[in-house]
Amino acid sequence: MLDDLILGRFVPGHSLLHRFDVRLKLVLLLSLIVAVFASARPGPLAALTVPALVLAGGCGLPARLWWRGLLMFRWLFLFTLLLHLLFSPGRTLLGISFLSYDGLLHGLRVGWQLALAVILSSVLTLTSTPAALARGMTALAAPLRRIRVPVARAGDFLLMILHFLPLLRDELARSRDAGGERPRDLAGRMRFMCDGLAPLLMRLADRAEDMAQALARGERLGAMAEGDAVSPLSTRQNWLFFLAGALLPLILLGLRLWPTSA
Repeated sequence: MLDDLILGRFVPGHSLLHRFDVRLKLVLLLSLIVAVFASARPGPLAALTVPALVLAGGCGLPARLWWRGLLMFRWLFLFTLLLHLLFSPGRTLLGISFLSYDGLLHGLRVGWQLALAVILSSVLTLTSTPAALARGMTALAAPLRRIRVPVARAGDFLLMILHFLPLLRDELARSRDAGGERPRDLAGRMRFMCDGLAPLLMRLADRAEDMAQALARGERLGAMAEGDAVSPLSTRQNWLFFLAGALLPLILLGLRLWPTSA
């Protein structure tokens, strides 16, 4: 199950998105996510789905991996849909008083938005090393230094967090594989989880300390060197790619396809 998680992972590669400047990538993808949640009608959402799928395909990963990665969030999508179906005011569904037809439509739209946000966020993390993301965010936040915001220290802290997330994932997968057969009853599962919690925390503490010392020495961890070895795009190519990606949200905004209410 952990192997299907795509959000927060980095996969080395040589695609256009891997070579795209991380600062422009951050601005573009975050702008598309904002555009997704600003869209209140199916038309703009359908238009924004196209670049999201194109960007996902540009990562060079199989479609099955994307599908299984989205299935990891199925309970979030279902819970969101049920909340709107049961508690949103509006027309009733099938004549049942506690089911809202308007809530069903709204829940489907919110689930659509969440799925697109997961795809766009995964595109960002799958094609950018933690070090590159930290450098990009620090560069974008550089003007805050004028008001004495410790941008460099925040960047170092962010780098530690981004490196710790895949470490946590690896240790959870290791505990799962080495745990043996799990009890079937609930009480047995709880005891099994409690017995494995202390060793897991000890391994995480040891690996986090090793990671912090390596970063303090200036060493590159894991896929950092592989990601930095990719030849970047030229400045002209970066801006052309950025403007092409930003064109659709600007067109939708110009056509006023984002009403303030559904």
